[in-house]
Amino acid sequence: MLISERIKKLRIQNNLTQLQLGDSIGVSKVSISGYESKKRIPDVNTLIRLADYFEVSVDFLIGREERTYIKELIKEDRPPYIFFGQDNLEEITADEAQRLKEELEMYRLYQLKQKK
Repeated sequence: MLISERIKKLRIQNNLTQLQLGDSIGVSKVSISGYESKKRIPDVNTLIRLADYFEVSVDFLIGREERTYIKELIKEDRPPYIFFGQDNLEEITADEAQRLKEELEMYRLYQLKQKK
């Protein structure tokens, strides 16, 4: 599913008009319409505001993740570890893991934008 379809689906599921959604995240109704009609692509900051507003991940919005809500992602039963080299794991807190995930999403989006 494309970004445009996901934005529209979330907007409709939440009983919002394009104007209401735009006002909520700080963009115009015309911008929301453009995102939904595939004429525009939201920038990184707008993607983050959309994800925060709908409580979904940016990965979900861009089609890299199928699970919708952040709450579903947090429920995963994975230890809070990060890999720092060959067979060298260091424990980190859940807050640190979340922060690293957000930073990684931003970096990936930046890299995608640079390729265009």
